[in-house]
Amino acid sequence: MLAYRKIDFDALAAGARPFYTPNVFIRIGLFIFGYICALAVAGLIFLVMDSWHSQKGSGAILMVYGAGLFAAVEGLIRRRKPFFRAGLEEVLLYGGLSAILSGLFQWVHLRHGIHYPMALFMGCLFAVASLRYADSLLAAASLGMGFYALFDAGAGMGPRAGYLLPLLVVALSCLIVLAAARALATPSLRYWTHVWTALRFLTLMTCYAGGNYFAVREGGRALFGGAFDVTGGVPYAPLFYGFTFAIPILYVAVGLARKDRLCLRAGLLCVALAVLTYKKYHSVMPIETGLTLLGLALIAIAWAALRLFRTERFGITAGPQTDMSGAGLMDAESLALLQSLASRQAAPPQAPGGLEGGGGSFGGGGAGGKF
Repeated sequence: MLAYRKIDFDALAAGARPFYTPNVFIRIGLFIFGYICALAVAGLIFLVMDSWHSQKGSGAILMVYGAGLFAAVEGLIRRRKPFFRAGLEEVLLYGGLSAILSGLFQWVHLRHGIHYPMALFMGCLFAVASLRYADSLLAAASLGMGFYALFDAGAGMGPRAGYLLPLLVVALSCLIVLAAARALATPSLRYWTHVWTALRFLTLMTCYAGGNYFAVREGGRALFGGAFDVTGGVPYAPLFYGFTFAIPILYVAVGLARKDRLCLRAGLLCVALAVLTYKKYHSVMPIETGLTLLGLALIAIAWAALRLFRTERFGITAGPQTDMSGAGLMDAESLALLQSLASRQAAPPQAPGGLEGGGGSFGGGGAGGKF
């Protein structure tokens, strides 16, 4: 991504195309092509180095191979027209990370699973790669490794940690949400906008999951087994049930008040999870009846919202969006396309100055309108 920063993003408005970013079908094809080529090269290397039968030798080969894939990625992003979300550099990046980590695991004889020190190391590695190559998937993997390390460290603290870990998850998620929102508002960090957006959405969901009754109960049972006694229900159950239903309402309210579509979508998803959580432990009505009534209610709400916001109210409208501010690079691409089409329009026809010959045709079932 540091190589990408040399390119002036504002030049997009003038019709410049600094990146090679194909459509989704070519992107998938390049991803598959790169995957096959990477596997073929790896197979050839291990075939040539067949004499390295030791585990450390195989690990060293994998790490060198991963470094070679990273060199290929650097070559692709330093071209005159760098690859960006093209599929080829992505598969080489993921393959390089997988090869280096697999080689490292073999080198240190990792046999008893990934514990929190290694998880923290992997999370830091994914975070650095995400910032370097502006990859949202690696940012999500880094976040996942961080929470995995947190739960792995808490698993050795006894059953009481089953109620402490949810609070830590909520607190950590809130910090990341605030940090991502601050990064989105910083102009110098606009090159990683999709990374901050992905992190913000994921941490909104982990913040809800940290206090969700189902997550607390089943997560504690999965971590601590029979030591986490939930036969009589989770202690402080009203607190967790309140969190389960209050957070979705808060997300939806904030999303509507601040015109925050991401927060609104997270809130709507959490509403569905809250209903499923309550349905898991309390039988209200048959599932068929519940789904039918819910579908009718959603149709009624959608119809009422379309009627209410046909004209703009409270800054919200169901009509076409006319404000083009803040749309980012998509607006620049549309502007460049319009300018390109306008420049190709033919000049207006001139009025005829008399009889002009040439260019006519005659024959067939009828004659044309020209001589």
